[in-house]
Amino acid sequence: MIVELPNGQELEFPDGTAPEVMRNAIHKNFPEYQAMYKENTQDSPEKSSDKENILRYGIKDPLIGALNFGSRGATSAGNLAIGLINKLGGNLPKQKESDFSEMLGIPEEKKNLADKLIQFAPEVAISLAAPATRLGKVGDILERLPGWGKYLKSGLGNALSQGAIAASQSPENQGESALEAGAVTAPFSALSEAVKSGNPTIRNIGRVLGGLGVGGLGYYGAKSIGAPEPAADLSALLGASLGGRGGNTVSRVAKDVLKGVEGTPYQESLDAAKRLGLTYITPAEASGNPFTGGVQGSLGKTEKGAQLLYERGKKRATSEENAIENLFGNIFPKKLEERKNSLYKSAEPIKIPEKELADIKENDIYKDALKEVKNDVAYRQKLKGVPENSIQYLNQVKKKMDDMIAESPKDRGNIIKDTKNELTAISDKVSPEYKEARQLAERGIVRKEIEDLFNKKDETGTNLFKTLLSNKRDYSELQSRFKRLQETSTSPEQIKGMKTAQQQLEDMKLIFGRLINIPTAKTAEALARGSMSKERSTMQAATQKLREILSGGKYDKAAVELITNPEWAKSLNNLNKITKKDKLIGSLYNLLGKAGGQAVAQ
Repeated sequence: MIVELPNGQELEFPDGTAPEVMRNAIHKNFPEYQAMYKENTQDSPEKSSDKENILRYGIKDPLIGALNFGSRGATSAGNLAIGLINKLGGNLPKQKESDFSEMLGIPEEKKNLADKLIQFAPEVAISLAAPATRLGKVGDILERLPGWGKYLKSGLGNALSQGAIAASQSPENQGESALEAGAVTAPFSALSEAVKSGNPTIRNIGRVLGGLGVGGLGYYGAKSIGAPEPAADLSALLGASLGGRGGNTVSRVAKDVLKGVEGTPYQESLDAAKRLGLTYITPAEASGNPFTGGVQGSLGKTEKGAQLLYERGKKRATSEENAIENLFGNIFPKKLEERKNSLYKSAEPIKIPEKELADIKENDIYKDALKEVKNDVAYRQKLKGVPENSIQYLNQVKKKMDDMIAESPKDRGNIIKDTKNELTAISDKVSPEYKEARQLAERGIVRKEIEDLFNKKDETGTNLFKTLLSNKRDYSELQSRFKRLQETSTSPEQIKGMKTAQQQLEDMKLIFGRLINIPTAKTAEALARGSMSKERSTMQAATQKLREILSGGKYDKAAVELITNPEWAKSLNNLNKITKKDKLIGSLYNLLGKAGGQAVAQ
C-alpha cells in the first residue's frame, strides 16, 4: 500500500496494514503533517476529533432529523391538498420534500448507522409521545368483549395515531405508509397492555406472542440492512427468545407449574394436608386439575430433579404412614388396652338382678344364643361355675349374637342386633365398668379392622384410599361408627380422640385419592420401557432439554423444589402481581411497536 504525503513523498506499507499503524508511523517520522496522508487510489479519512463528533452527532444529526421530519410533514400535507385539487380538475405538480442532510454537510452516501438512528430519533420521540386515538363508541364495544377486548382497544387506538404520523412522513404513499405503521403498532400495543395486566394467563400469552413479534422485527431489520438469510434467521431466533423469555427461572417455573390451580378449591386440600402432618401436597394433588397433573408428570426427569423428587417423596411417604398411625392412635391408643382389660375384670363378677332380665329371657333370639353358649364345649369349659346372670356369662351370650349377626343376611342380622342391643343396655345400666370396657373394646375392634385392610401392604395414603375410603358405603359406615364411639365415650380425652379421628378420616378421603406416588427404580424403568412411544419420548426430551438450556440447567430442579414446597401457594398469590420486569417488557413492546411501525413505513 502506497501513502502519498503533501510534499509528494511516497511511503510504502505492507498490504493490509491497519490505518492506525500507518498514522503512528507518519506521526513519528513526519509530525508536521499531523497524520495527513493519501492512499494511492483514494483519500483515506482522518480520525474525527471529539469536537467534530459532538458537532455531528450532538447537533447536526438531531437538527437534520427534526428539519426533515417537519419537511416531510409539510410536503405530505401539501401533496394531499394538491391531490384533492387535481381531482377537481387542477393540474398542479406534486412537491418534493427537502433533505437537510446535504445542506448540513452529511450527505446520504456518507451517513453511517449512528447518523441514521439519531436522525430517526425525533420521529421515534414523537411517535412515543403520541397518545392513542380515542375510539368513542367503537372503543366501548371493544372493551366489552371478553378476554382481549380492552387490549384490542389499545392496539387499534395506537394504530390510528401511528398510522397518521407515518402518513405525514410519506409525501407519496400516505395510505400505504399508514397501513404499514398501523399493522406493526397494533399488535405490539395490545401485547404491551397484556404483559402489564394482572391476569397471569394473558400475561404469559402476551409474552410469547410479543417474543415472536420481536423475532419478526429482528428478521426484517437484519434483511433491510442486507444481512444474509442465516444471519436474519439467527436475529429472529434471538429476538424471539429474548423478547418472550421474561422473568427468572423461579418465576417462569411458577407460571408453568401452577397453571390450572387458580380457581380450584386447592386451599381446602392444603389445610387437610397440614392437619394430617404431610410434608407437602403438590399443586396437582391439591387442585385435582388434570392439566396441572400432566405438567407435574413431566417433572423430575433430570438427574438433580429426579434425585430431589425421590428424596422428598420418601419423606412424604413416611409422613403418610405417620398420619395413618396417628389415626389409629386416636381411635384406640395402645395404652387403653390395659385399662380395658382391667375394667372387664372388675365387671365380670357383677350379677344382674333377675327382674332386669325378666323380659329378655322371653326373647327367642336370646334363648337361642344362650342355648348355643351352653352347648358349645369351649364356652362350657370357660364358664364352668360362672352364674348365668353375671356380666361375664352374659358377655359371652352377647358375643354369640355378634357371630349370629355376622353369619346372617342383612335384614335377619338387624333383628338379631336389636336383641343384642337390649342385652347390652341392661348390662351397661347395671355396670358402668362394663359399659366403658365394652366401648374401649369396640374402638380396638375398629382399629384392628382398618389395620387388617392393609394386609401386608405399605401404610400409604393411596393404599388406605383404595381399600376403604374409595367405597362410599364403607366410608359412611365407618364415620357413623366414629360418631357413635364419640357420643358414647366417657372421658374428655376419649371424646377428643374420636373427634380428631373423624376429622382425620375426612381429610384422608379428600386428599389420599389424589396423591401421586413417587416411582421406585423398578416402576420408573417399566414406565420408560413400556408406556411411552418413541416419538413422544423424543419430543418431551427435546422440550425438557430446551428448558434446561434456557435456565442454565436449573429448571427441572427448581420445578421439583416448588411442587414439594408446602408453601407453594404463596407463589400462586404472586402470579397476579405485576413485576418491574413485566412493566419493562410491556414498555419495550410499546417502543418496538411504535418505532418499528414508523421504520417499516419508511
